[in-house]
Amino acid sequence: MLFHVRAGRLIATFPPMRPGEFGSHPAGVHTLRSSLDQMTERLLAGGGVLADGDFLFAATDAMADWILRAAGRDEAKVWDTLAGLVHPDVFARLVEDQRKEQDSAKRMKNDDVTLMRLRMLADQPSFVLACR
Repeated sequence: MLFHVRAGRLIATFPPMRPGEFGSHPAGVHTLRSSLDQMTERLLAGGGVLADGDFLFAATDAMADWILRAAGRDEAKVWDTLAGLVHPDVFARLVEDQRKEQDSAKRMKNDDVTLMRLRMLADQPSFVLACR
């Protein structure tokens, strides 16, 4: 799932999904060969305008579901937290802490999680950091 965030506010999601719509086979972007035509159509149908300082977050389903639920409780906090992740170990601790959360409404599903963060800049960056 792709999240477009500007100034701590969610501008758009792709595909448009709500918390609770993530099950064993969510209607998001599939990687199965049999779904390629349908997914290509969905990708070509999206659009929007990026501005200096905007963030794009790409997340796998368990992470995306958690993000949507967390944003529903405190939108500014979740985007600030994700924008401030500075190291893979910090991300791993966030995931571990959220999986341990006692409140099931706040808990992250124990599934694979991936998050990619891109920040739009008007100028060339002075450095690029890639973590694995």
